[in-house]
Amino acid sequence: MKMFFVTLKEKRAILNSFNNIVEVKDDRNEYSYYLNENNTFKLVAKGFNEGGDGYIFNDKLNEYNNSNDGWVSVRDFTARSLRELLQNTVDSNLH
Repeated sequence: MKMFFVTLKEKRAILNSFNNIVEVKDDRNEYSYYLNENNTFKLVAKGFNEGGDGYIFNDKLNEYNNSNDGWVSVRDFTARSLRELLQNTVDSNLH
């Protein structure tokens, strides 16, 4: 089965489809994403750039081959996998 990986534009669209996530672009043309809950902002995704890199924080999941610090590289994720991980991250930060 052939896997289709997503571009930066597609990743940004997925991240921005969540109403409680705020996108911030830095001076290196990288995007970070903050969960806005009750006017408190928590970094949940970082390092999204044209090279395909990007990381989502989720220290509660072991199935995503995350690093010891909880950041999961989504470089080669499909759109579905990216959306599922992000939804899980948002849900786990709201409870």
